[in-house]
Amino acid sequence: MNLVIVGTSRCGKTMLSNMLFKQLPNYNKIQIDGLKDTFKEVFPELEIDFSKKGKGNLIDFPRFLERYFDRCIYKDNQEGNFYLVDGAGLPEDSILRFSQKPNTKVIFLGKTQISPEEYFNQIRKYETTYSYGGWTKRLDDATLLSWATDWIKKSQKYKQFCEEHNLLFFDTSFNQVEVLQDIINKIKENRL
Repeated sequence: MNLVIVGTSRCGKTMLSNMLFKQLPNYNKIQIDGLKDTFKEVFPELEIDFSKKGKGNLIDFPRFLERYFDRCIYKDNQEGNFYLVDGAGLPEDSILRFSQKPNTKVIFLGKTQISPEEYFNQIRKYETTYSYGGWTKRLDDATLLSWATDWIKKSQKYKQFCEEHNLLFFDTSFNQVEVLQDIINKIKENRL
């Protein structure tokens, strides 16, 4: 089964993708952030604005990603290979299109049961656990706390969206690694 993993920042999308990649060798990863960063680095002259806020040239990146995903699936599905896409920022209509693709599941991750302060502390703890730290390490505490508050609100909206459209939502507020491993176990046992 192909997987599209979406959710808010620092909720475990890349961690789940990495865990899946290690435990299920027939998966290939497509990281949305990696594709965006590569476009910006290799083609800076295009001044592509992935946020669609009108700062540069607009590209329909979700449609690009869908077409790329379709081509990968068409090429590799016959050989028993699967794809997983992880990242944030996909619009709801694009997510719904992904959910309708054959042999594909969309998995939402979010944190709805946690306070902004707890979320903030989890992020700071995670940054010290891994030497590279991540992009949130560059944020001052007040900014990160504000963003954590926004990410919780967005997680709550994602959860409601999942309920309305019968999509999978997993809360990673607490025991994140265990929740992610449970998802993988369900995938292994075809229980998703």
